[in-house]
Amino acid sequence: MEEKGKHYDFERTCADRKTAEHVLNAVINEYKDNSNWEIGKQEITEVQVGYDKIGYKVFVELTRKENNNTMKF
Repeated sequence: MEEKGKHYDFERTCADRKTAEHVLNAVINEYKDNSNWEIGKQEITEVQVGYDKIGYKVFVELTRKENNNTMKF
């Protein structure tokens, strides 16, 4: 049985690190117990969001599993 999936990656930019960590944890908790989804790479990175402001980009790699096991009787 081969499983393939489509990527529905999550990205969000937050104003501060605390909010970014909260968003990351919320996304992981939403998908971690669902067997239809696979969580891949997870990261928080600093990004420039203005001339003199720093933001934090949250990225979570999400793959929706597709079961291609089509049994015919």
